[in-house]
Amino acid sequence: MPELQVDLYDSCGRWIARVDFYWREQRAVGEADGESKYAGESGVAVLRKEKGRSDAIVEADNRAIHWGWSDVDDADGLAERVRRLLARPAA
Repeated sequence: MPELQVDLYDSCGRWIARVDFYWREQRAVGEADGESKYAGESGVAVLRKEKGRSDAIVEADNRAIHWGWSDVDDADGLAERVRRLLARPAA
């Protein structure tokens, strides 16, 4: 079972992000992404910020998977994606 709302830090102890789901043993992050924050004029800026956040999570030796509402509608497909992520050896 994943831990919920986990704060991640880089190797220097600086806070990177609070992630939705974290499988500590596998160093795997799951993020449920809504679409409304990407709408409008500020959507591009939000997308850039999210990209930097995601990069920092991966650079801290984690793996990440993102999903949205359309993925939740295909629960079997989403579950398979998560299983594949967790089956890969952690770095």
